[in-house]
Amino acid sequence: MSAAAIGVGSLFGPVGGAVAAARAATVGKELMARHNVENLSVQLADRLVDELQGTLPNLKRASQAPAGQEVDDLKRTSLRPLVLDVRGAGTIIYYASNFARYRLRYAGRARLVDTEAGRVLWQGTCDFRGTDDPAQSPTLGELEAADGGAYRRLITDATALCATELLKQFRGEGRV
Repeated sequence: MSAAAIGVGSLFGPVGGAVAAARAATVGKELMARHNVENLSVQLADRLVDELQGTLPNLKRASQAPAGQEVDDLKRTSLRPLVLDVRGAGTIIYYASNFARYRLRYAGRARLVDTEAGRVLWQGTCDFRGTDDPAQSPTLGELEAADGGAYRRLITDATALCATELLKQFRGEGRV
């Protein structure tokens, strides 16, 4: 499906826009699979763990994610006493003013959980929408290109920005 075909759907009101948005989300999932892009939560967690090793030297990567996102779910894991719980998610969206160009909406959440006490010691969030200028964003064709360069660049840049924001918050320098 071309960007023009996706854009036309939004001309038919909220239902057409919803169809186009659903297609854009599907495109994002297909791009991740085709270009073998690692899960966004894992990418964000890796970056945070690398940066926090000096502050939290015993911080280790879990072999698998817990069953849920509640503190009790984390308590049931063998991770003790502190867990850095990280979630990252992204969606490819088109601009309302330019249906041929796309940006990544990326959100992340990280929290430091004391599993023994059953409480969250710290939590931070990030929300990244990409540039407001459609001319600086890739077309669907560029995102779907065989080499995946434009798509990987969007993911890498968003992950870096989110990690930077979360680390600032962790250090008390950013928003809470």
